[in-house]
Amino acid sequence: MGQELDRNEHRHASKNGCGHGSKQTDAASLTQHGVQVSVPDPATFLKAKIHISINRIMATYLSNLEELADEHDEAMGKLIDTLPPEHKAKVALANVYGEARFDAIRKHVLFAGNSQTRELNEVVEFLRIKGDDE
Repeated sequence: MGQELDRNEHRHASKNGCGHGSKQTDAASLTQHGVQVSVPDPATFLKAKIHISINRIMATYLSNLEELADEHDEAMGKLIDTLPPEHKAKVALANVYGEARFDAIRKHVLFAGNSQTRELNEVVEFLRIKGDDE
């Protein structure tokens, strides 16, 4: 896994959805039209859903974080614009939410999401999941 969402592309990641309807109905419909369909085993399907769900959570969190950073930058800019020149440097020193801080938080979010995905995939390995044919 280990994929990282770029600061700009994470806004679009949560918009990517997965198909609707049951896999059985979709497969049957496609097969009727001469398309050969392979439905994954239930464990593989569950792992894929876990991966998609965790990635959506991470993308949403990162999008919110980006909005917060943009609002903060805008507010700091307005504040600095209203100050006399001799005070601007002091206010800039007080700004603890810079690009480095955003990157650190982003890495924590991605690490946590990827760790949860790995942990849940390990749990799936120990489950006995019945398929439609069982």
